[in-house]
Amino acid sequence: MEAEKTNPSQTLAEIFVELKEEGWEKGKEEGKEEGKEEGKEEGRKDALKHVVQKLIRQNYSDKQIVEITDLKQEEVRELRKTSEE
Repeated sequence: MEAEKTNPSQTLAEIFVELKEEGWEKGKEEGKEEGKEEGKEEGRKDALKHVVQKLIRQNYSDKQIVEITDLKQEEVRELRKTSEE
């Protein structure tokens, strides 16, 4: 809330409510953006997981998968374990 927008007849309680609503809206927008980014990252991880599983099914070695995907050796091993179950 900017000083020039302040109505001199507003009570402190009204100003507080207005500021609270503005903060709520700003927080809601920030939360939406953060959620979108988290969703995109989760989507990328899922896509990479599917690629790794496909490479495993095609008998690529862990070393080859690491080179192709830039994942760590341990991550590939874990994905291999889950795909074999």
